[in-house]
Amino acid sequence: MLDLKWIRDNRPALEAMLRNRRSKMDVAPIYALDVERRKILTDMEQLQAQRNKASEQIGRIKAQKGDVAAAMKDVESFKSKIKELELQLAEIEPKLNDLLLNLPNVPDASVPVGASAVENKELRVVGKIPELSFKAKSHLELGETLGILDFKAGAKLSGSGFAVLRGQGAKLERALINFMLDTHTKEHGYTVTRYGENTSV
Repeated sequence: MLDLKWIRDNRPALEAMLRNRRSKMDVAPIYALDVERRKILTDMEQLQAQRNKASEQIGRIKAQKGDVAAAMKDVESFKSKIKELELQLAEIEPKLNDLLLNLPNVPDASVPVGASAVENKELRVVGKIPELSFKAKSHLELGETLGILDFKAGAKLSGSGFAVLRGQGAKLERALINFMLDTHTKEHGYTVTRYGENTSV
């Protein structure tokens, strides 16, 4: 999640990033909710200070054996107003957090801006590309043909660009994880720690 202070201080950069990523997300509600939230917090702080001051005044009046009815009424009034603001805050914060969670991350400045992978910049080529007598298929095409990658199911679950691994694809992923764990624990002295269903090296 992007830092709210950064979002507040860098609106033009945020909007430019969203345009570059072809996002249609409107950030105006984020700024509106943030302003509203900060105003509520400021009002709450002021009311809490007034309530504390009135409470102290009650103590002084009681020490002098005076009538605390008016001061008690003030304290109750401040408490009621604070409660109203807390309810408003409880309504605003989930909406703001939901919007923040849907904001994409800011790409590194070195990442080229483009509408498709065709506009990516090639940094280097490693190894020799073999010459084939047939048109090579991408790993995406091969995965679908072999039935080990399911992009339709992936798109339903997580959005475009994700795939569900099936059959031998799922087994291959598990084998690679085991290979990584075995290599690092047996050859590099790493320790495997398990928390619930998560394994870390």
